[in-house]
Amino acid sequence: MSIIDGLRYWALKYNAPQASIDMILLLFKKAKVRVPASAKTLLNTKRNTSSEITEIGGGQFWYHGIKKNIMNQFRSRKCPTRQLSLTFSIDGLPLHSSSSMQFWPILFSIFELPKSPIMTAAIFCGLKKPENIEEYLRPMVEELNSLTQRGIVIQGEHTSVKIRGIVADTPARAFIKGVTGHTGYDGCLKCTVHGKYNRTTRTITFPGLNAPKRTDAGFRAGAYPGHCKTATPLLDLSGFNIIEDVIVADRLHLTDLGVMKRLLLGWRDGTLGWQRPLSTISTYPFENELQHLKRLIRSGWMNLAQAINRLSELNEFQTILAPAQPKYPSANQRGTTVTLHVRQNFMLQNDQRNCWFLTNDESIVQFRSVATGLEDNTSNFLIRGRKLNIKGLAFDYPFESSDMYIFRGAINTLSATALEIRLDQIKCKLVAALSNRDEEIVFVPLLHTLI
Repeated sequence: MSIIDGLRYWALKYNAPQASIDMILLLFKKAKVRVPASAKTLLNTKRNTSSEITEIGGGQFWYHGIKKNIMNQFRSRKCPTRQLSLTFSIDGLPLHSSSSMQFWPILFSIFELPKSPIMTAAIFCGLKKPENIEEYLRPMVEELNSLTQRGIVIQGEHTSVKIRGIVADTPARAFIKGVTGHTGYDGCLKCTVHGKYNRTTRTITFPGLNAPKRTDAGFRAGAYPGHCKTATPLLDLSGFNIIEDVIVADRLHLTDLGVMKRLLLGWRDGTLGWQRPLSTISTYPFENELQHLKRLIRSGWMNLAQAINRLSELNEFQTILAPAQPKYPSANQRGTTVTLHVRQNFMLQNDQRNCWFLTNDESIVQFRSVATGLEDNTSNFLIRGRKLNIKGLAFDYPFESSDMYIFRGAINTLSATALEIRLDQIKCKLVAALSNRDEEIVFVPLLHTLI
């Protein structure tokens, strides 16, 4: 990394004020080091952001674009997948405690690349939420329709794009769908139950459990006049289900901050036709990105222009900030220590701590070494290891320990000859713990490696 790249990294990493950057550059120049004269030159700050900002109802709007963000992510590397599933988030962000100024950014992430950063497609800036949902969402809808129909070419290879869903809190969901809020009589997003007002508690409750469900077809046909208030551009999204694809049960708002027990019972015992891992529809990463956007604002003047400049500076320097993408499987040797990275967060090593693993046929094997040479679609490696010939149950009450892949065994029963195992034959890594019996070890699966 050069001195200039190092200065850029420092400035962007710690969101350094321009005055501080200018002072550092001046000191370098006095030391006869060739560096840019100003922070704007160093960070390639956009000179005229006002041309990118448009006036819409209630404030200012900047639309950066979805394709631009994706192409920037793969500016210097290939896309590892032939399909990109995009998860969007829309929420409000108060900027200052002394004013009502707020951002309403449109953020998105790529499901197939969970390590990639949250990206900003657009930002609205005003004293309240956008007045006109058409002006706010229409650019996103038009670009998404183009991307889902035609795909995107990344590093010369065609990649398809699809919409996975929109994650938002309750007020934002009602806003983008153009429907009654959660405090209204027809505010339920999932069914047609009509609420009742309780004068004592001054709340709206939704009695009963058997009200007909709302459907995408019914929503589009205008079957819910008390629920639908204004037309939404989301109805023009190709292949988009306005009921199911606007996520209701996100982890932050309805799980961690909501009724955990009831949800767990519902997921366990209920009949759900649409199931996805909670971690993949969580608003946590989007909430984190909202706070990052807020930290980019250094004063109360020209808030949107400040955010645009800081984001453009980060995008210009994305290739250095982006972490290296590890490849799996991979192996290396230092001295007598052989390390095999089977997959992400799964490592085997020929030492006492990391050498044990379980195969698909429930054999316990001690990892010894690795050899290349298996040329098929599963792996390029063969594992050499010694099998534990005799193993038993660690316990048999209230159920047999083998149901949880927990076993006991003795080191002295290891086979004398090594066997060879393919990577696709590995079930999980094992943690070995000494038991209260002489030379006996209890083997417990390392849960995050279990497949």
